[in-house]
Amino acid sequence: MKKVFLVSLIFIVGGTFLQSAGFLGEVTKHLVRADIFEPALEAKRKFLADLSKEQEQLEFTQKEFTESTEKEISSIENQIALVKEELLQQPDDDFLIKKQSLLNDQLQVLKDKIKVRSQLIEEKKKLIKIVTDFLADPNLEEFKKEQKLFKVAAYSFENIQTLTQKVIDGKKNILFLKNQDKNVNIELESRKRIIASLEETFKKKQVEFETAMTSNSQPFDFDKRQIRELFVLEEKLYNEKQDLEQLRLKEIETKKELLKRKKVIADAQLDALKKALEHAKSHIRITEADIAIAKDDLTKKEHEYFNRRETFSKELERRKPRDQELEELSRRFNIPLGPDLDDWSRKSRQTVEGYIALFEVGTFNDQVLLVKCEKELLEARMELEREKFESEAVLVTIKETYYKITAQRFKSTEEIAEEEKKYEALKAKANAAISLYEGRKNITSDQLDIQKKSLENIKEHRKEIEKQATVLFKNYDREYSKVISLLNTIEENILKQIDILGKIINVYTDIITTNKSSLQQIDLVVPDLPGLLRFLRRPEAAISWKAISSIIPDSRIFITDLYNYLTTFSFGSMIAKIKVIIDRPYEILFFFIKLLLLALLLFLLRIYLPKIDKLLRGIEIEYYLARLLILFALFLITFFVVYFLGIALWLLTFFVFYHLKMIDPYLTALFYIGSIPYFLYISNRLIRAFIEFNKQYEYCFVKQEFQRRFTIVFSVLIYATIFILLFKESFQLLVYHKSELPRTLGAINFIILQLVLIFLLSKEQILDRIPTTTVIGHTIRNFVDSYFYMLLPFVITIIIMSNPYVGYGPLVLYILSRLFYTILIVTILFWLHKFSKRISSKLFFSVEEEVVKERFSYAKTWYGVFVIITFITLILIGIFIGAKIWDWPETLSKIKNWKDIREWIYMPIMLRGTEAPISAASILQFLSFILAAALIFYAFNRFVLGRIFDVLLVEPGIQNAVVTITRYLIIFTAIVLGFQAIGLGQYVGWLFGFLVLSIGWVIKDPVSDFVAYMIILVQRPLKIGDYVKLDEQTMGVVRKITPRAVILRRKNSTTYIVPNSQIIKKVLINWNYRPGFVAFDDIHIMISYKDNPTVVRDTLLQVLDKNPYILKSPKPVVRLDNFGEYGYLFLIRGFVSSNYTLEIWNIASSIRIEITHELRKRGIEIAVPIRKIIELTEK
Repeated sequence: MKKVFLVSLIFIVGGTFLQSAGFLGEVTKHLVRADIFEPALEAKRKFLADLSKEQEQLEFTQKEFTESTEKEISSIENQIALVKEELLQQPDDDFLIKKQSLLNDQLQVLKDKIKVRSQLIEEKKKLIKIVTDFLADPNLEEFKKEQKLFKVAAYSFENIQTLTQKVIDGKKNILFLKNQDKNVNIELESRKRIIASLEETFKKKQVEFETAMTSNSQPFDFDKRQIRELFVLEEKLYNEKQDLEQLRLKEIETKKELLKRKKVIADAQLDALKKALEHAKSHIRITEADIAIAKDDLTKKEHEYFNRRETFSKELERRKPRDQELEELSRRFNIPLGPDLDDWSRKSRQTVEGYIALFEVGTFNDQVLLVKCEKELLEARMELEREKFESEAVLVTIKETYYKITAQRFKSTEEIAEEEKKYEALKAKANAAISLYEGRKNITSDQLDIQKKSLENIKEHRKEIEKQATVLFKNYDREYSKVISLLNTIEENILKQIDILGKIINVYTDIITTNKSSLQQIDLVVPDLPGLLRFLRRPEAAISWKAISSIIPDSRIFITDLYNYLTTFSFGSMIAKIKVIIDRPYEILFFFIKLLLLALLLFLLRIYLPKIDKLLRGIEIEYYLARLLILFALFLITFFVVYFLGIALWLLTFFVFYHLKMIDPYLTALFYIGSIPYFLYISNRLIRAFIEFNKQYEYCFVKQEFQRRFTIVFSVLIYATIFILLFKESFQLLVYHKSELPRTLGAINFIILQLVLIFLLSKEQILDRIPTTTVIGHTIRNFVDSYFYMLLPFVITIIIMSNPYVGYGPLVLYILSRLFYTILIVTILFWLHKFSKRISSKLFFSVEEEVVKERFSYAKTWYGVFVIITFITLILIGIFIGAKIWDWPETLSKIKNWKDIREWIYMPIMLRGTEAPISAASILQFLSFILAAALIFYAFNRFVLGRIFDVLLVEPGIQNAVVTITRYLIIFTAIVLGFQAIGLGQYVGWLFGFLVLSIGWVIKDPVSDFVAYMIILVQRPLKIGDYVKLDEQTMGVVRKITPRAVILRRKNSTTYIVPNSQIIKKVLINWNYRPGFVAFDDIHIMISYKDNPTVVRDTLLQVLDKNPYILKSPKPVVRLDNFGEYGYLFLIRGFVSSNYTLEIWNIASSIRIEITHELRKRGIEIAVPIRKIIELTEK
């Protein structure tokens, strides 16, 4: 339970902080700045340098290239002229025709080369300019200045509209660049295919040429000289075409790079516009006057709309339908109506009357269609005017909504929901209108196509009539002229219909654009409704930051006024004010009567309070609450009696100054200010008296252990209340109507009261109140006991934020509800994870006789993979649900379908505005390379290395080394390929450099050991077989010396691997450094002072002489080394052959035994410490 809570707490505290403060957004803003990523800028600088060098080379060789190409063009033109002359003489010569064709192709290719090379230079100039401009201003400061994106204190609704339109234009620009890039990619692939096709075609021609030169039969009756000449021309043409296509390929690649850079800059500009829009939306300022002006303008536009509508209605009335006349004419000429007549695909009877009848009815039909088109155009214009007016109305509605947002006019979530529904209805209406007019636009486009087809058919009819002019209409000139006239009228009507239909399409396009603009404006405000208003709405009584910031200025003005009053005060002016009251004697009389009544009341209290005190002390009541009330009354009476004189004088003075405030409020204000020290003193005495009274009556009010806490907290409350209350009353007397200081002081006093109530409760008191009879109660008590001081700041924050004067109660409720849901979701996911682990363990493992076994090979590995995938899946589910709960981030919280998920996955989260922004998709793509590398290594290790090791019987150590190196190589390759795949190839160099530095840092010790190895080989401080010692723990015989370490083996078969650098650095004891002899460690022995030291020395020398391992030369050493506390201290040193180095400890041990034996045999005592214990009795 504790783990679940901690996970939930981390998640929700982070989410809450990010939600309320937007901290992540600020971090991201700083992280995505272009100047942070210096490697990217350095790569761009290098790219620019290479590009400039290439451009200089192109421009340097351009003149030479143009001159040489023009010479070739001139030469080819001369050859073409000669071939043309020959063709005049032999026009059917296939060789000359083929040669002319090849020369013409070559001429055109050369001209294209000059043109394409010039275009390539221009494209590179554009690319250089755009990269140079970006490097000069990577943070787009000039763009921000040009677009006026600097931050101001307040923005108007028109500023928001302008920024919104710029964002929309930016998105359109990016979409346009993407389409261009797509077309360039198609062209690039096409050019590559053309180059491959050219190469393949030329190879076939080579084969044909070689076959023709070796064959006796000649194709096309060409001789071998002609074949060779044509092949030379074809070879030149192929080379020129290859050069041309390579130039075109470079031009397309340059275009592609240019589009790529433009898109990066466009993304960065769009990001800057979005940030400016978000800032502007959070600082929008709209007043009631703005709304009133907007509504007045809308009323004027409404009148203009109705006037235009009336005009269009009158125009429509004048265009009366003539369908009935058309039907009568159709019946009279027996020409049925239909689509084939509308598009003039119907064929006429091959008679004069047939042609006249068809064209008469068709002319009238076109006139009717023209009238219908005119009516449709007028109706479309009426609809456009209506849509424009409704769009203006939507803007006013949005403006009014923003006014409600900024003025906090939404009083409940129901009002917000109604507002959202209103905009949903507007969106639905706009979408319906777009669908409707898209359909009408398509229908009109079809009609336009029909009319264009009709125009073509009329031209065919005209040609047919012109052909019949000398045949069918030979003797009917009048009828022929009439038919031609009808054809002209028909053609004119069709052209008018085409023109009107085009205008109708434009009108429908304008209607669609207007509705789309309305949708964009609605989308501007709708996201702000559920996010901001729902839980950030503050009540009107809440204190504003402006009121808080004006506390000091208003207080300074108040104190300055009092100071000016005191410096200019005169008794003369005061007497003059009093004289005004003397003129009203009844008021003066009434004042003194009230004063005498107050004095009489105080006098009676002074007389009767002691009696009441005595009476209360004699009352004995068993009920606790009643007794507590009596004791409290007794305390107040006792205190009032002690300080009666001071309190009575203050009350009388207060009564006088209270009535003087009508004459001179400054005097009353000064009295209130002067009363503050007195009341602070009285309060101090009251608290002390309370402590004594509480102690006297056995802590009846407050327990002894709680009394000190209560005293401190209550003192803070009463002192703050006295100061705030009296200061507020004095401030209000001077009538500062516009100041919010009194209300602010009242709010501060209320907040202090809340804090006092919180701090009155101690941790122990809270724990005592929590029942522990149930498991839940016990868990809650343990949790509060563990995290009390961590939760206390959050509780204080919640209580203060919920204060009506602070006004963030809805926000607190919002956060607390989300906390509950978050803890619930985390708990469920945590349980699901444990459940999935338990179930999957049964699938992968089996238990037999309390032994867990794998069900199949590598079950542990697959179990681990399954647990990790399940864990990541649950985390992603938790993030998604958390985003829905917290409505953050906006993109994630709005996911409703797979398209939204895809947009979120590809949304940049870092390096925004760069060539390769990092998104969730790129991270997943990179991780897929790592996963693929793991799978490849697994397969390679099992099916390749495993079989090799089985065949060659390689040592396990070498196997492990090979496997490890292979794994790291495969993973490093996958990382490099992953970086390339997600567009971060420029960072591979930095990664490699970091890796080299890391490896250098890691292998510094092996390198140091290798250098030490060389020193050991040269200086030979030790060799194999030497017995050496570095410290008390590290000693032994040298068994092996490697480039990495020296292998030592102790006598107890323990092996030490000592790095070579340690051998060089530390002091080394080598018993075998000089061959010949070594000495065992000196033996010290202490002999009692009662023995003869000379006899002892001789005895010790005899023992050494008898031992066969002790060398005679050098002689052993026995000397009296010192006079000890308990006897003579002798030193014994013997030398043995270096062949017995490993036996010196055994030799020394045998010598010690012999010494002990000889000393005992001769009665010589070994001195030992003696302790005498003397017990003293009391005597």
